[in-house]
Amino acid sequence: MLPDEVEEAARLDGAGTFRIFWSVMLPLAKPGLVSMGVLTVLWSWNDLLWPLVVVNDDTKMPLTVGLSTLQGEHLTEYPLLMAGSLLASLPMILLFLAAQRRITEGIALTGTK
Repeated sequence: MLPDEVEEAARLDGAGTFRIFWSVMLPLAKPGLVSMGVLTVLWSWNDLLWPLVVVNDDTKMPLTVGLSTLQGEHLTEYPLLMAGSLLASLPMILLFLAAQRRITEGIALTGTK
């Protein structure tokens, strides 16, 4: 939660409601919003159970379900499984690296460690 004193200071400076939201509150809340967005995308990306239950067509499976089908009862092809795991995790690593700058900028802006 953002402090009320920040909003009061902006009102004393003559800022309107929209200006307070856009210029003061949103930049302070940006690291939390970016973090929540990254975690939400990661949670949806790694979802296994619901697509496993719903999807019947092999061509429409998400990566996590496709990787789970590579493990057999008697044989598991580990090189293929590891290559698929790398490809499945690569978009999330790139998303985190892209969002990391926004998160650390906001932490430096608020002065917390």
